[in-house]
Amino acid sequence: MENIRYTNITMTDMRREAINIDLFIHTKQNCKSEPFSESTPVVRNVIFISHIRVNANHGSVQLKGLEESPLENIKLSDIEIVAPNGLTANNTKNLELIEFSNQSVK
Repeated sequence: MENIRYTNITMTDMRREAINIDLFIHTKQNCKSEPFSESTPVVRNVIFISHIRVNANHGSVQLKGLEESPLENIKLSDIEIVAPNGLTANNTKNLELIEFSNQSVK
C-alpha cells in the first residue's frame, strides 16, 4: 500500500481505533520477524491530512509495522481526536505529526 491520502473525514462513536494500520498478523505474542521477501507487506507514503475529526470509544491511532518492513512516511496533519487512549506507534520510520490533537477522556 503506497501513496494513499485521506482527507475530510468525520467519525463518531468508533468502537476501535479511528486510524489503524497494523501489519502484525501473527496471533502468537512471541512471533519472530522473518526476512524481507516478495510476500512481506509494505506500507509507505500514507497521509491523513486536512480535517480529520474523530470521537472514539476505545483508542485513537494505532500504527504497527514489522521489524523487517516498518511503516514509512506516515503523516498525520490537522487531526482532532477525542478518545480514552492515545497514539501507539511501533516499527515506524518518518512519522510526522502536524497539528495533531488527542484529547484523552475516560
